Amino acid sequence: MSVLSSSNAAAMMMRRQQQPQMHKFVHHHHRNRTCLQHSRRGRRAVFLKSKSVVVTRAFFFGRDRGVVERGGDGANDALLERRRQQKNRTPPGRNRRGRGFDDHGENGIDDFWPEDLKQLRTPIMAGNWKCNPRTMEEARTLASLVAANTMEDRILDEQYDNTTGGGFNIFKRNTSFFAREKNVEVLICPPAAFLSEVSQLIEGSGVYLGAQNVTFENGGAFTGEMSCTMAYSLGVTHVIIGHSERRSLYYETDEDINKKIKKVIENDMTPVFCVGETKEEYERGDVYDVLSWQLAGGLDGIPAKDVENMIIAYEPVWAIGTGLTATPAIAQSVHKIIRNWISEKYSKSVAERVRIQYGGSVKPDSVDELMQCPDIDGCLVGGASLSSDDFARICSFHQGTKPGMPRVLYANECLETQMELGESPVWSQKDQKLYWVDAPRGTLYSWDLLEEFPEMKESFGETLGCCALMSNGDLILGLASGLYQFDPRSKAVKTRLTDFEPGLNTRPNDGRVDRSGNFIIGSYNNDHRVDASAIGGLWRLDANNNRQLDEVLDYKHRCSNCICFSPDGRKMYFTDTPRREVFEFDYDPNRGPLNRRLFYSLPSDMAGGPDGAQVDAVGNVWIAISGAGKCVRIDKNTKMVDLEVRLPVSSPTSLTFCGKDCKTLVITTRKKENRKDAGSLFSVRIPDIGGLPEPEYGSSPIIDRVGFQRGGMNEYSSYNNMNNNTNNNTNRKKNTNNGQDAFMNNVNGYAANGINNVGSKLNG
Repeated sequence: MSVLSSSNAAAMMMRRQQQPQMHKFVHHHHRNRTCLQHSRRGRRAVFLKSKSVVVTRAFFFGRDRGVVERGGDGANDALLERRRQQKNRTPPGRNRRGRGFDDHGENGIDDFWPEDLKQLRTPIMAGNWKCNPRTMEEARTLASLVAANTMEDRILDEQYDNTTGGGFNIFKRNTSFFAREKNVEVLICPPAAFLSEVSQLIEGSGVYLGAQNVTFENGGAFTGEMSCTMAYSLGVTHVIIGHSERRSLYYETDEDINKKIKKVIENDMTPVFCVGETKEEYERGDVYDVLSWQLAGGLDGIPAKDVENMIIAYEPVWAIGTGLTATPAIAQSVHKIIRNWISEKYSKSVAERVRIQYGGSVKPDSVDELMQCPDIDGCLVGGASLSSDDFARICSFHQGTKPGMPRVLYANECLETQMELGESPVWSQKDQKLYWVDAPRGTLYSWDLLEEFPEMKESFGETLGCCALMSNGDLILGLASGLYQFDPRSKAVKTRLTDFEPGLNTRPNDGRVDRSGNFIIGSYNNDHRVDASAIGGLWRLDANNNRQLDEVLDYKHRCSNCICFSPDGRKMYFTDTPRREVFEFDYDPNRGPLNRRLFYSLPSDMAGGPDGAQVDAVGNVWIAISGAGKCVRIDKNTKMVDLEVRLPVSSPTSLTFCGKDCKTLVITTRKKENRKDAGSLFSVRIPDIGGLPEPEYGSSPIIDRVGFQRGGMNEYSSYNNMNNNTNNNTNRKKNTNNGQDAFMNNVNGYAANGINNVGSKLNG
């Protein structure tokens, strides 16, 4: 959409008047109930009548790319039906919050990029003028400018369609027709006093006219109200219902809103149904409960055919004029909740069709990123709609990924766990189970992706840095007191494999099995935020299980992370998180990492630091950036970020691939901010490249049943007391059974007040 000056507005309006028949026909089309459904889905269906645009199989990423083809009015229905048939099962793990873990497999719905799927819904940008402007003259000027800006695109659209013979390449990013490619609907909602005048000014321009409020009464002794028949007679096609200001200032109830929605639909107009939570509700973590209550109340008794044609607008009331920020990732997460609620209440087809706007202080400099979100179908614009230039820029948002920028996906909460610090997710392809840890709480989780709650939540009473798979189905646990073998079936700690850096105030942190079956584990300096000392090492537990750790890195670090290996096992990646640099090494399973070189450095404007990492099936490196609210994929060849996965929480901590085809990325987080989903598990389907099955630690160790008493050391315990009772000069490579027994006695001593029931299962 072009931005026009006031001097050009008159010229554009004259051009509009030179084509009265066509535009008059279109305007009356909006009044026709049978045609109104088409106009709600997109203007192209109105202006081109039966030539509605549909994206065919050739469009989607990963298929044979082609051009957009033109089909009949039922083409979008056919596309939706084909996509539904490709989903071979209902997403599992669905619970009351509308979350779920989607693992659809090859050719499933989530094998497509989100921006491709958004083609099914035409974006709509609505300007809510509220109680503005001050005079009729100002309203005339603003309406004329908006109509002129929109009109220019309509004329160019017709010229383009007539000169090209129809059809265009959806992947061509040519700015001269890019706004027409998006086919954005434009709606303005002036105060009731200006509706009649504005209706005449925008007639034929393609701009929809909306009212800010109506009464649910047909008429009568209701001073100050406007009925639906009055609004309809003025040319109103949309009505804002349930706006947060109406709820808070005029005490509108869900029952009132429901009556208004029904009356608006009865009078052949489209409701713009507003929902959203206040600051207090947001801080309590009641987003889902509040939205569910508002949706259930407002849509009570509304049939599916009317719901799919209405517009829902999400207003984060807490982010309007408060100084707080609803990031695009936060907005997307709430829009996903709304769409999931509609899917469960009505059907997936209705949820896929209904358009959901975002209404949280939208500005020209924020709209592009918002409109990249797969479940945001437009914006309800407040203050910025009072400037024709700003509103035009918002309506001409950039669709898709900007040139030179990485593509973006958005992860959704799939399992509420409220962890303090989730870490070390590993996927057992053999058992179809995901394992991960809550490090400070010393808790091990397992989940089969199907249930509403974790299958196992086992506490050990001391810091648990990581876990890893073993070839016999057991797990390696990196506890503060050492490395142990754990049987997840019997929930029994079988043996201590080795101690870990005795004499140092460190603990096990990041660990992963290499492609040859060795276990590589790094260290965490418990006081690194205080003394900034690089005292920890990187160690290998040999696949042959000689019960000793060999140091494999020739320098020390403070906080080890990003340990992962290329698909062929010849490269290893590693970081000392405070340095904000990830290094690549040549890797020899017998000698360890060699020939260090810089692989990726966080840009100065990116917050946080690199945490857990994983490598996909072709060798790209995925890194969780804790503190930045995102995970990034680094192309193995260009060493540039080509994909971002954004989260509504600030601190993703680690990630891995899971599911039957290893194409779902699962992400652990930490509870760093006042959000209910901080510390939960998140997931996102990756459309193009998946991961590889997690390697397992080599041969099974001898089970000697050395006892383990839960409730031992953690990073907040006094390490020095125990270390004074051990030989600080013990040679790690000559670790004897006597040394192990002495160490286990110390562990048991620290467990006096710990959890003694090895088989206990804690779900609280």
